[in-house]
Amino acid sequence: NPQLLDDNSSLYAIWSENNGTANQIRVKLFDNTTSWNLVDKIGDNTTGINKDTSKNAINPKLLNFNSGIYAAWSEDNGTASQIRVARYNSSSSWIFVDGNGSTGINKATDKNATDPSMAVLSTKLYLAWSETNADNRTQIRVKSYDGSSWSFVDGDNSTKGINKDYTQNASYPQLVKVTDNSSSSKLYAVWLEENGNTQVRVAEFNGTSSWIFKDGDSFDGLNLNTAKISGKPSATAYLNKLIVAWSETNSLGVPQIRIAKSPF
Repeated sequence: NPQLLDDNSSLYAIWSENNGTANQIRVKLFDNTTSWNLVDKIGDNTTGINKDTSKNAINPKLLNFNSGIYAAWSEDNGTASQIRVARYNSSSSWIFVDGNGSTGINKATDKNATDPSMAVLSTKLYLAWSETNADNRTQIRVKSYDGSSWSFVDGDNSTKGINKDYTQNASYPQLVKVTDNSSSSKLYAVWLEENGNTQVRVAEFNGTSSWIFKDGDSFDGLNLNTAKISGKPSATAYLNKLIVAWSETNSLGVPQIRIAKSPF
């Protein structure tokens, strides 16, 4: 699951790679000719940017925030998978900005958290992920980072995140900033959520701690046929609109690629 990031004409790649012991988060920088150079050292560690290189780390993401490169990923700590976040200091080293302890920024550090997604809105970095709650239902959790501390912006409830129905599983969140013609920016979350089938859900951040559904705000989501199964969504901003794509089975059971733009 590699990802590329263009940062002021510097091209970075991040991925998860097994070294024979565990999956490591690796990062390289392109030299603008033919070579890629490793830039994933933390202290004396040369195996990757994992907090614990003996544990598996997956789902890495890269994003520029406040003139710095930030990486987020999911890493096992022996109890549960944690959302870890580190900042690149431009000298091949990374500094953890998630507390730098044995746990990450999870709502419940004894519950599994996966699939981080990042976006920047105004002066804050936002990070969404899927995390299991005490009822064994996965919730979409969201936090903001102001450069020094993290705050929940999903209601900060121990049981539910921003799911349409917190009794149902939600997964694969995507965060996207969309700027309209007046240069006003909005933050959207897109994810998959079960309701008997799997629905593509879309919500807009209100700027404080609430999310407003933009997918019809009903039992079903964006699916063309809400009785059919949908696959992992992808979302981006294009011409001042939110564009969402997903895989959805048709009446013959054949997956089709569906694409919708805001307003839905």
